[in-house]
Amino acid sequence: MRAALERAPLFAPARDDVGVADALRVPEALLPSSTVPVWDATTRGFRLPGSLAAAATAALGSLGHAPVSREIALTGSIYRGFALSGGCGCALTHLLVVPLDVVKTRLQTRPGSYAGFGDALQTIRKEEGLGMLFRGSVATGGGYLSYGACLYPGYEFFQRLFFHWAGAEALTEARVPLVLLSGAVATFFTCFAITPFEAVRIRMVEYPTYAPSFVGAATRYVREGGVASLYDGLLPLLVRQILFGMVKFLIFDECAQWILATLPAGAADQASVSLVVSLLSGAVAGVTAAIVSQPADVVLSKVAQEGASVDGSDRTVGKLPGSINQLALLQRTASQIWREFGLGGLFLGLPSRMVWSSAIIAGQFFLYDLFKQALHLSTNDLTLFYDAFGSSAAFATLSAAVG
Repeated sequence: MRAALERAPLFAPARDDVGVADALRVPEALLPSSTVPVWDATTRGFRLPGSLAAAATAALGSLGHAPVSREIALTGSIYRGFALSGGCGCALTHLLVVPLDVVKTRLQTRPGSYAGFGDALQTIRKEEGLGMLFRGSVATGGGYLSYGACLYPGYEFFQRLFFHWAGAEALTEARVPLVLLSGAVATFFTCFAITPFEAVRIRMVEYPTYAPSFVGAATRYVREGGVASLYDGLLPLLVRQILFGMVKFLIFDECAQWILATLPAGAADQASVSLVVSLLSGAVAGVTAAIVSQPADVVLSKVAQEGASVDGSDRTVGKLPGSINQLALLQRTASQIWREFGLGGLFLGLPSRMVWSSAIIAGQFFLYDLFKQALHLSTNDLTLFYDAFGSSAAFATLSAAVG
């Protein structure tokens, strides 16, 4: 009896196709086939199969899917990739909706001239030609190329910085204010890049005869008012864009998390699913951000229009007698709109801007993620997973080789 026990293995393999010798070298061979990890070529790591993975995710959340992981150290080349992705995404989406932007600006600067968005679109096309609907395209493309190249890598940087400062414990309770703060700080610095482009664009849209080209319009703008005049609308732009950026990133983040939580385990690892989630979340974020920032957008359009004649030759835009006082200009313009139109005046052109904002923000996040995937900068590309199953298998193979 004792001899028989000595000859018998201490344990038997769980699968019939695995011998005792293999089981001794590879511990996971003892597991039933329904629990054996399988290689996932998409994530380049092992994962639990089927129902077991779903149960782990349901019980442990993201820890069940990736128990131990961390982001790689982000280098300058990675941030340059973020900048390229953000700049191209913003420029392309804004160029596609230039007609919407032209109509939105006209509805704000010429209230009462059109019955609505559709009427403004048709009137501008009939009276001023189809080309007018694409007026300021160069300013739009250049401005938002610089905007996206600053905003998206800036947000990526400040979000990680603030999350690191808060620490893992505080992050669970302070995530929302930290996301808002990240969007606000990134947008603040970005506004200095886009303000000159936006000032020239609005002048070209409001006064079609102002200059035949963007270069001509910018040259005339600077010649008449100096370089500083390009920043006459900086304060209202800061208010508008900071509000817009804060809400945009927060709603996108929350909406994307909610959508992903409703999907089957592992669906987020698929590139196509990630892009669809970005598109839908961006559309919701765009509508919400447009509503919150609309009053500042109306004031900005009025500041760029104020004081100029029909051909834009009367005097420098937004320049008060004797000096440029941006705070006084902002207060005066807002008060004037309130006196003439009441509260509703601060939301002139909101329906068209909601359509415009929904389209461009959805497009921005979609293209941003698309470019990041093409440049291998997606979340999976930047994440290191501790693959316990793969490590043990590799260790067992190495042990067998050297043994």
